[in-house]
Order: sequence, then C-alpha cells, then structure tokens
Amino acid sequence: MDDEVRRIALAGSAADGVVDVRDLVHLVPYVEGFLDQGWLVARLAELGEWITQNSDPVLQAKLLHRPLMGNYLVAAIAAGRFWIESSAVAGWSDSPDGTQTSDPICR
Repeated sequence: MDDEVRRIALAGSAADGVVDVRDLVHLVPYVEGFLDQGWLVARLAELGEWITQNSDPVLQAKLLHRPLMGNYLVAAIAAGRFWIESSAVAGWSDSPDGTQTSDPICR
C-alpha cells in the first residue's frame, strides 16, 4: 500500500470519515492490483461487450448495470474507470452512483 492509499484509507476509516471521490484515481488501480490482470481484462471486455449490446456506459456507471449474476467488483471497477475517464475529459464531477455504491464512504 502506497502512502496516498494509506492516507485515503485512514481518512475514510475515521468515525465520521469520507473519501473524496477524486481519490478514485488512486483507489481503482489499488483494487485492480489484487486481481489477476488477464482475468480482469477478459471480464471487463465481456462486460463492455454486454454493455454495448444491452445497456449504456452511463447507465452501467450509475446503476452498476450488469448481466444477471454479473460480477459486482468488475462492474464497480468499470464504473470507476468510466468516471475517471469522463472526469479527465469533462472535469471533475460527483462520481456516478455505482462507484459510490461500491465504496459507501465515497461522497
């Protein structure tokens, strides 16, 4: 765990702690680091294909829309990535509900 993630974790673990949604740029890669990258790339590709055929990236990010029995963590990572990429283009905004759901202390 690097110092920035440690700082975020300590801030969020306090009794009244919250995490700034802009910290997702540190937290998403940290969580991804626990997963096999080949597995994650394959699952994200499958989810992306499903989204193209059955959903919409914004809907997925807001609701963690995923196939029945779809992996919750993969959907949350996809939502976090979408929000980070969107924020880089359009400026920082509130995170999509899906990323807040995946991390209840993000506000």
